[in-house]
Amino acid sequence: MYNEKIHGENSEEFLLKGLNCPKCAARIQKEVSNLPGIKSVNLDFATGKLKISGYDVDVKQIEKIVKNIEPSVKVQRETKDPKESNELSTQRPFIVGALMFIFSITVFEFKLFDFPEWFRAVIYILSYLFTGWEILRAAIVNITKGQIFDENFLMTVATVGALFIKQFPEAVSVMIFYKIGEMLQEKAVDRSRRSIEKLMDIKPEYANLKVWKYNKTSSSK
Repeated sequence: MYNEKIHGENSEEFLLKGLNCPKCAARIQKEVSNLPGIKSVNLDFATGKLKISGYDVDVKQIEKIVKNIEPSVKVQRETKDPKESNELSTQRPFIVGALMFIFSITVFEFKLFDFPEWFRAVIYILSYLFTGWEILRAAIVNITKGQIFDENFLMTVATVGALFIKQFPEAVSVMIFYKIGEMLQEKAVDRSRRSIEKLMDIKPEYANLKVWKYNKTSSSK
């Protein structure tokens, strides 16, 4: 995503979209802090914000660490520019695949036109790849790291099995519904994090401590 270096002493803030694993967050913070030039790292799991300060920070290396630990997490630089924070572009492959699936269901299953079986299979497989490429990639990356039995691996096995037995609509629809569920979960987590941020914003910056002193006087008889 980012190919540049931040030269000189600087501070940067990133948003880790889809980070839902506290253990992974701790690993990311530890590995980023070991990068050369890093002075301080603070990863707030509640808000998903990664704050970094240091000299000549290699942003590409930071993203590589995040992707190696959590392939499904999206690294976004904190910005107020709506063009940079637009999430629609990141979902274009999924939207294309979903539209292809709707076309396939409409044309092939209702037999509006007579197409050969190979053409039907190709369109369904393309739709499957467009909608599930992130899950497939995450499963492959996790397998190479020895983390096999996660939800990405299980989804891949189930849907690829359906493709092998030529149940193409079932394979694509399962992937689409799973992806929609993930997006809804991400939206809910983002709302919760924004609520936490608002609560953090209203916290007082300082407090006055008032100490009452009591001097006990004794009277002698």
